Amino acid sequence: MHSVQITIDGAKETHDKKRPLKQINKKNYEVILENLSKVPKDSKMQFLIRINVDKEVAGTIDTFLDDLKNMNIWPEKFKQVSFDPSWLRTYEEIETSEEELEKRMNLDEFFDFKMSFRKNIMNRFNAWSDETNLKIKSKLKWDLPNYQTTCATWASPISMTIDPNGYIHKCWETIHDDSHAPASVFEGYNAEKFTKHSSFNRFKHNEICTNCKVLPICDTITCSHEAIKANVPICSSWKYKLEDYLKEQYINMLYSPETISRPQINVLENTGHSAK
Repeated sequence: MHSVQITIDGAKETHDKKRPLKQINKKNYEVILENLSKVPKDSKMQFLIRINVDKEVAGTIDTFLDDLKNMNIWPEKFKQVSFDPSWLRTYEEIETSEEELEKRMNLDEFFDFKMSFRKNIMNRFNAWSDETNLKIKSKLKWDLPNYQTTCATWASPISMTIDPNGYIHKCWETIHDDSHAPASVFEGYNAEKFTKHSSFNRFKHNEICTNCKVLPICDTITCSHEAIKANVPICSSWKYKLEDYLKEQYINMLYSPETISRPQINVLENTGHSAK
């Protein structure tokens, strides 16, 4: 095993509330950070910290990053520890209180948070580098949308998500609902049961998306389950943010070249579930 994903939803006040332990009065957030702090700096293991972001979690990010610094986790172990802020979605089929709904971000708000977060990470790293005389400076990665492909788990007849009861799902968005499982590991394999999934074509799914110039880079219709459920899924933030975002990066490169790297040609990757 070479990599581990750890979910930490903000600082202690939000993480412990959103991800409670079954054991009462047991340390939760602190144990995760204590264990991360014990990882040797020369370890080959990579740790990806996933943060499910809503407005409440976003409000604790600075405290969370302060905690990581105080426990010598990040930036000290920057070669091993990285971050993946993810949009906390709202599911119609899961009952959510009005109080919780008010804390959720819309997709554009989350986009703005991600842009702010990466600047925060850069500034914190560079301040730490100055404190420790590391002589390494962080730069913003030039950020461009990627060409999107259909979710591989959904489209491939031999790719599947299996829940603890052996039900086979074609999307991890349905893992909580057995009615969406077309088969079980205890049955013989029947490819016809997966026809609905393998025949999905995002370019022909609906007329609105078909005629949208953002479709090739749309990171919302790539989730086939959500696209079929909504027919016309929520539009990608790139549709409304791309022009201003590119302009901002070009201005940074022109007037503050020390803060941003130059554009790179990216290897094609499927980021269809990056916002989940």
